[in-house]
Amino acid sequence: MGQRICGVVYRVPEVANDGCVARTVNDHVGANPPHSAISPNLPARYHFPMSSPDAVTAARAVVVLYRHLEQATRAADISMAQYRLLLFLKDGPQQAGVLAKVSALSKATISLAINGVRERGWVSTASNKDGRTTVVSLTAKGRKKVAAFEENLAIAIGEALRPQDLKGLARAVDAAAAEVKKNKKTWLESAGED
Repeated sequence: MGQRICGVVYRVPEVANDGCVARTVNDHVGANPPHSAISPNLPARYHFPMSSPDAVTAARAVVVLYRHLEQATRAADISMAQYRLLLFLKDGPQQAGVLAKVSALSKATISLAINGVRERGWVSTASNKDGRTTVVSLTAKGRKKVAAFEENLAIAIGEALRPQDLKGLARAVDAAAAEVKKNKKTWLESAGED
């Protein structure tokens, strides 16, 4: 049997027992923890004490799962960073500046990332009339790449978790994603990045 973290049993014990994950999260835990490990600019309703056992356990579980997925997909011709960029575009075209903000990247870095996926035919770009704004759109080839990569991710996570834990995790992640999506605009505004 694997390690239990956040109510989920991992069948990959060496992943769940990774000491560097605990150190990474615990670096933020101390006698006077910050209100938020994400940003002190977030509204008060998003602040939580990092010493909260549930918050620390949830953070560790996310990092462990991400690391497992990242390792499981290393042979793919798309990186997790490229996948995240394409995922931002699934709901429709976005301005490059918006992609930089939601990705927490500089405009120069997002430009390099966009160029990389554009060269592979996964996105298309167009400038507005005055040429100051670039709009990035997911292409049909990009949608196929996202679907194939998500299938690989599903296989990897399905191999790591028991079916009943996978269902519980899916419900929890769906609820968290809905909350993040609902409050994404508020978070950007509170960070001063309209």
